[in-house]
Amino acid sequence: MKPARPARQPRQFRQKSTRRAARALAAVSHVAERITRRRAPRVDVASLARDLHYSASHLRALFRTRSGESLGRRAKRLRLDRAAAALRRGRLSVADIAQRAGYASPEAFARMFKARFGVSPRRFARGERAVGPLAWPVEMGLSLAAHFASRPDHSSVADPERSAHV
Repeated sequence: MKPARPARQPRQFRQKSTRRAARALAAVSHVAERITRRRAPRVDVASLARDLHYSASHLRALFRTRSGESLGRRAKRLRLDRAAAALRRGRLSVADIAQRAGYASPEAFARMFKARFGVSPRRFARGERAVGPLAWPVEMGLSLAAHFASRPDHSSVADPERSAHV
């Protein structure tokens, strides 16, 4: 007697799950692009979710599973990166940049900035940079993969093909 074959999922259900995954991926890319493009300090998740026909909690969960980073963390990181670029240009004071970045006080901004970049905003504006593990995000536009690829001792991290064969 032959062993029983596992039941296959009907074709219509396979197509729906593929379409659902594609829709979710498109939603995550749309949200990531809107967060990146947006200049306002806060992200309105409810309106983003409404535009994409998701609930806010489902959109947050979807974004986190697909991108590996929460919506809030991504928005905070981008706000701090923009603030660092403004500090580098040197046209505005730290207090003005903190206010434009959406922080209630320059002190709160300074705490978050130092946690991200390893130096205070004032020292960063003077050209000082962090030394050690917090030094890598300082160069705006430099991706983590590009950063590790530029370092010979970590080049396999940036190249998935290479790390698969190691």
